[in-house]
Amino acid sequence: MRITTVQWASRLPLSQLFSLGCTKRLDRSYCVTLLVTGMIAMFTVQQSVAQSTVVDDKKREQQELEARVKNTLKKNGESIQFLENRGQIANPDVLYYFESAGGAVYIEPGRIRFVAIQDSILAEAEEEHGEEEEDTGELEEEEEEDRIVKATHTFSLYLKDAKSSPTIRLGDSFSTSYNYFIGDDARQWTSGVKAAKELTIEDLYPGIDLRLYSTDGGAMEFDWVMDAGADFSKVKMQFSGQDGLSIDQA
Repeated sequence: MRITTVQWASRLPLSQLFSLGCTKRLDRSYCVTLLVTGMIAMFTVQQSVAQSTVVDDKKREQQELEARVKNTLKKNGESIQFLENRGQIANPDVLYYFESAGGAVYIEPGRIRFVAIQDSILAEAEEEHGEEEEDTGELEEEEEEDRIVKATHTFSLYLKDAKSSPTIRLGDSFSTSYNYFIGDDARQWTSGVKAAKELTIEDLYPGIDLRLYSTDGGAMEFDWVMDAGADFSKVKMQFSGQDGLSIDQA
């Protein structure tokens, strides 16, 4: 068969050309070429549609799975505000943190650092409370003015062999923004810092995320969220600096 290059110049759609029966104007070889080309084009379109449908189905299944997993997670008390460190804390290792009257928690690469604060006025007030039941507004005001940190205690949770630079996904944010104008150098000031209600350190171990959130009472809790098939033995937690460690039996 002789191969002939033909420059397409017809304004007729392909369907009309087929309806002509490929007679007179088109020789048999060119008619066969058109038929094969049309079949290939139709197969390519059908294959593309099938692939798109498979992708959409997988995406929908993934979204449904994520929704089911989210429903099984413990409810967030939304009593802790996780703040991004944008320079207001001098330690550059601190990525996110929260502070309260009883202490602070700092999220760093490969470590979560806890700082407990013993307040001298609070300790005295607790002792006096056992002797005197009377509690006045004047005492509360005095505590706010004269509160002094008596001691701090730092302990850490090390995440051994974890990803050094994981992605941190924030949950919903509180409506309040925070501004830090510390010192006289405006270059060191920070404004518009948002506070998240929870955060998730994604893929800290292969297929395993760490979710940080709060209880209604203001304590921080965390969940390990694992993909199907993920190896939980990869999670390695090492505690250091605490007075004691125990496991509650479920």
